[in-house]
Amino acid sequence: MSPSLSPSVSCSTIIYDMIDCVLFLSGDSTEDKPTTACCSGFKIVLETNVKCFCEALKSSAELGADVNLTKAVMLPSACEVSASPMNKCNL
Repeated sequence: MSPSLSPSVSCSTIIYDMIDCVLFLSGDSTEDKPTTACCSGFKIVLETNVKCFCEALKSSAELGADVNLTKAVMLPSACEVSASPMNKCNL
């Protein structure tokens, strides 16, 4: 069972924990693997609310970010996370 968000915490606040993943996930990135800081933030987001990760991927284009979805799919295995949040994203 995943923890629920408190009313004062929004996805935009939570997803900020993944700011270190921008270089890895950007569409024109040449990074082969995410940084340790990226993986730490990714794990925090998943533990807090996996739906926030999905929302970030869905809204990235609206925010002017070009996210490489292939790398987004690779993120769980690259960060050694057993559960794949992509199954819940409906992308």
